[in-house]
Amino acid sequence: MDEAFFVDRVNTIQPNNPVNTLLAHIFLNALDSKSFLCYVVAMRETELDVLLEIRDLLLLIAEPQLAERDKKWRDELRRIAGKSDKNIKAVMLMDGTRNQSAIAKDVPVDVGQLSKLVKALKAGNLLKTSENPEVVIPVSESIFKEEK
Repeated sequence: MDEAFFVDRVNTIQPNNPVNTLLAHIFLNALDSKSFLCYVVAMRETELDVLLEIRDLLLLIAEPQLAERDKKWRDELRRIAGKSDKNIKAVMLMDGTRNQSAIAKDVPVDVGQLSKLVKALKAGNLLKTSENPEVVIPVSESIFKEEK
């Protein structure tokens, strides 16, 4: 499936809408929130809210394709986080907007345990940065509920 195909399919629902190309691009490339927001900086807040909801729905629909693409990283993420609810909650908060102490406070989790988790994720090339940890793939609770 390519971007033109997806735009054509969306155009049948809502013809000649310029947002269709953007939605096709998001669906096919699974952009993260920061990249998505760069496209829509000039949009009004209500339009942005609608587009964010649409993006979230498209990502949900695309979950099987994303799972296949990110299988190796997801397996490693599950292995490192284990079955600990605190580790899973901490990983879910690693979106680049919080530092380690904020994550430790929000979960709550021991700072030493979180530090070990961050080091293990960094060693597995699963983090973009360790100062404000951000996981390299989109993370949802479904990743941790999947059967191995």
